[in-house]
Amino acid sequence: MTQQILSQATALHQRGQLAEAEPLYRQVLAAGPGHYQAQYLLAVLLYQQQRPAEAAPAVEAALRLSPDAVESLLLKGVILQALGRGEEALASLAAATSRQPAHAEAWYNQGVVLAGLGRQQEAVAAFDHALALRPGAPVWTNRGAALKALGRSRDALESYDRALALEPGFPAALYNRGLALLDLQRFAEAVIAFDQALARTPDNHDAWNNRGVALYRLDQLVQAL
Repeated sequence: MTQQILSQATALHQRGQLAEAEPLYRQVLAAGPGHYQAQYLLAVLLYQQQRPAEAAPAVEAALRLSPDAVESLLLKGVILQALGRGEEALASLAAATSRQPAHAEAWYNQGVVLAGLGRQQEAVAAFDHALALRPGAPVWTNRGAALKALGRSRDALESYDRALALEPGFPAALYNRGLALLDLQRFAEAVIAFDQALARTPDNHDAWNNRGVALYRLDQLVQAL
């Protein structure tokens, strides 16, 4: 009976019916508190509902049941990052990659946390690990942002181009490419990059602002205004 309820909860969860799935996971756990899968999936659900303060103890409970579970270590890291607890998040993600060195997502999230902590050189190394395992536009883009923060705008531009080669319309890569071009004083190209980003995300006020900066630097004052 418990397995049937869990299967029903999982099916609802996969269909995005999170409110309906949650009480079923809790029902499974009430019947058997030692059910790792139900505990882990409940933590996932709470995080997806943007309830990280509740997701944190839920994933801790999952790890008490299975301390070496890489998926729970990864989830814990992501949740702690959402709570602004960067150092703890990093420790959990490092534990995940220690147990499973070929886990691309754990390396990627480790890079994101390191960048958030201002440890950009280490972030680049973590993104490189992720890219060696599974290249993706978000990884290249975040690698570029870390390089730009290190003052390496030319190298950052190359990373953004690699991201766009994989996913030509990736808005974050287009926007960040514009920022790198601004740094390199390639203002006309920066305007084009911001235009391409705004075509996909017209509510990106930072892109509008920086497009204005590029136009100003081109002495196109009316358009900049």
